[in-house]
Amino acid sequence: INAGYFNVSDGACIGNVVSHGQVVQTVPLTQGNVNFGVKNGKFYIGYLKPEEIEGFDMLVSGVVWLVRDGKNYVNQGWKEANITVQTSGDKYATNLASRTAVGYDAMGRLMIVQVDGSIAVGDNKRGMDMAEVAN
Repeated sequence: INAGYFNVSDGACIGNVVSHGQVVQTVPLTQGNVNFGVKNGKFYIGYLKPEEIEGFDMLVSGVVWLVRDGKNYVNQGWKEANITVQTSGDKYATNLASRTAVGYDAMGRLMIVQVDGSIAVGDNKRGMDMAEVAN
């Protein structure tokens, strides 16, 4: 998932957040997005109702589910996402930009990806779009 989302105006966390077993905040499923969490030593990715948040050790929300069942899921994830939480509009998934993603591989190993970039205009754009990160 593209994770750890913040409001660019006030710096507040967006979506579900659990830190060290403490539920910091939850959002209704209709307003939520994909989550990445750790519960009882296992990694979880998916959509969660507020009542399903209890028991996680750590949990963050992202905007788009990038890879599902080992395949690029960006197009479908974008259709499912609550895109009102980001400020770049419809081009958010296709803009070259810095990206942070978390997930796990087929062997259950944690993966954290950080891509340096900039959403500057013209020839100064650099980074990856979400499909490139998912691939």
